[in-house]
Amino acid sequence: MGTSTSSKIEKDFTDLGEEIPENLIGIENKSNTCYANSVIQSLYFCKEFKENLLSSKSLPNSLTKHMQDLFLLMKSSKKKTEVISAKAFIQQVKRLNILFDNENHHDSHEFLIWVLGTLDEELKKVGKSWIEDVFAGKSVTQFICLTCESISNREELFIDLSLDVMQNTSLISSLNSFTKPERMSEENKFHCDYCSCKQEAERRTLIKNTPQVLICHLKRFKYSEQYRRYTKLNYRVAFPCQLRLDNTLEENDGKIYELYSIIVHSGPGFQIGHYMSFVKINEYWIRFDDDYIERADENMIQYIFGSPRDVGSAPCGYILFYRLVNKF
Repeated sequence: MGTSTSSKIEKDFTDLGEEIPENLIGIENKSNTCYANSVIQSLYFCKEFKENLLSSKSLPNSLTKHMQDLFLLMKSSKKKTEVISAKAFIQQVKRLNILFDNENHHDSHEFLIWVLGTLDEELKKVGKSWIEDVFAGKSVTQFICLTCESISNREELFIDLSLDVMQNTSLISSLNSFTKPERMSEENKFHCDYCSCKQEAERRTLIKNTPQVLICHLKRFKYSEQYRRYTKLNYRVAFPCQLRLDNTLEENDGKIYELYSIIVHSGPGFQIGHYMSFVKINEYWIRFDDDYIERADENMIQYIFGSPRDVGSAPCGYILFYRLVNKF
């Protein structure tokens, strides 16, 4: 256990005349571990994830067991708010993956996908994994030959959607771009099995099955030939609190998702900066910035949409977590 982080968040709720809704636990930042802390908070407040994790079997000294111990520590705290150390969990991460076995700044998206993949592998060793049940959707890429009009489909599972971003757009625009048809011609022609040769074609990707929890990763880091490094796209990308998915192949399309967590990056680039998470608990947004916790208002959420400037260090929404609210 660490020192108390209660002063700000307790004052926020005292000013509202309300009690803190549930345990709000800060996590110490030990040598650039904000990338992990932001992911831990986003997963801890994912009910579908936390309930499955805490009821799962786990092998001794596994990532699953260390994460269970960490979540139990956060859940069972007798104080509504305080600071804890995730040292044992981070040490296990470093033992399992040499990429994180240092004190460098790391990418929270890369860490999130690795954690989910590692948990999936470990859970399968002791029974059935539920990771795909919670996070996996299925996309289908269609290739339509423009000569014979035959359609070829290729399906694959996705744990998250990595979406391109442009200045002054929205998450909806990025999703529409993801599913927008693309012409395949000249050197990029498609080999049609029915024509037995390469032909001009149209390619498009649609979402066939949607997950319980939809993770949208905004691709804010782009390699710059000019600077010979990854630079950050500070683009202002608005994202809604409720997301309706229309570009699907499911019979019951138009499913509605509710935004419950945002991982934010501030700083100039891929290898330098800071991560924090904003989590919606009941009707309140809470900002978890390592060991500092405060209530966030709607203006703060809009502020992290990004900046009118193309590049810079502004805090920007980076990973968005949406929970399915209508399951038909």
